Amino acid sequence: MVLSNIRLSVFILSILFSSSIASGQSFSSVAYGFLTIEPDAEGRSFGGAYTSIGDSPSALFYNPAAVNNTERFDLTINTIPYWAPNFADDISLKNVNLIIKIPKFRNVGFSYTNFDLGESIRIVEGDTIRFKSTFSAFSATMGGNLLRGMLYGISVRHIWQSGFYDRQRGEVTFTSNSVDVGFLKQNAFSWLTINYMIPFEIFHNLVLPTAKKNTSGMSFGISLSNIGPRMQFLDNDTKFPLPQMLRIGVSHYIINNGALAVRAAYDRHKFIISYDEDSGEANTWYKAIFNSWGEDSPIWIKQYGLEIKLFNVISIRRGFEHDDRVRGEDNSLVNLDSRSIVIGSEGFRLVYTETDLVKRHSVWDAIKDPEVFRDYVPSFQGRLKTFTFSVSF
Repeated sequence: MVLSNIRLSVFILSILFSSSIASGQSFSSVAYGFLTIEPDAEGRSFGGAYTSIGDSPSALFYNPAAVNNTERFDLTINTIPYWAPNFADDISLKNVNLIIKIPKFRNVGFSYTNFDLGESIRIVEGDTIRFKSTFSAFSATMGGNLLRGMLYGISVRHIWQSGFYDRQRGEVTFTSNSVDVGFLKQNAFSWLTINYMIPFEIFHNLVLPTAKKNTSGMSFGISLSNIGPRMQFLDNDTKFPLPQMLRIGVSHYIINNGALAVRAAYDRHKFIISYDEDSGEANTWYKAIFNSWGEDSPIWIKQYGLEIKLFNVISIRRGFEHDDRVRGEDNSLVNLDSRSIVIGSEGFRLVYTETDLVKRHSVWDAIKDPEVFRDYVPSFQGRLKTFTFSVSF
């Protein structure tokens, strides 16, 4: 499906969908908003509350410290075949993550994301121009172990946008670079986990004697992503900040048994973006770290999820995202509702997640000029389907 000028403009604004729009900043305020899109079924299955979990290469998106959790080799392939249901059928997102343990060295991770906007048209002086636009990012990650089991990770990312059409220059490519940093503490307070339940323990010992029990206790994670220089596009004098985001998360294995595991997770995230009061121009990333905490700053978004795992083979997950300021038609605070099923063992895993978008359209009230786009809002209602396939050995 070809996107026209106005529909393409509306869609571009939606690239931040749940985060920047809900935080009071429109897409016109940031560069490369696609970097905030959760690309995987794993994280989405917890409603995005994945900063402290780190048990999959997909977790590199949420916290680069997850690079330390691979024993030998882990690969995940993520795809969202129809990113804008009921709006355009050729907009998709693909993501690949790889973590390798190098003997006598440390773990190294690599991630690639491609966000394809499909074919678009633009009318220039009466002529119809057809072009394809894509956003891409490639990152390399390394980490290590700090004191008392605290893990850290650092990602360096190269970003590029291709296929943007300018009247004078034709198709133009823009590039930038950014850095992510993260910390992860796992297996804390293991005494808070119920790790022995007689009925399940008997079944585990008789039927699955070699099954590995899950991580115990609580895990804590924090990350700051998309740290980088402001961007200028073409001859525009305005400098757009990257979508710098702070994530804080905690997860807890309530029950830990080879036959049964119950895990809950909770995250909060917000944009670390601020603007100069006099000029209205975006501050540099380091100034934004200190100036993003006032009443007019981006708000915190809450995410949480629950997982029930049976025999280390099948899991059912439910996730939600809450915005304290934006409400749906039914006055609900939920603007993301995910359901997921996970099948597989430690060697391979398939994750399928469905995310309802029906309750999310009220986030458009946070756009600076909502009347321009109000007629297009219903086209975003639908169900987002995300797939993740993982292989490890």
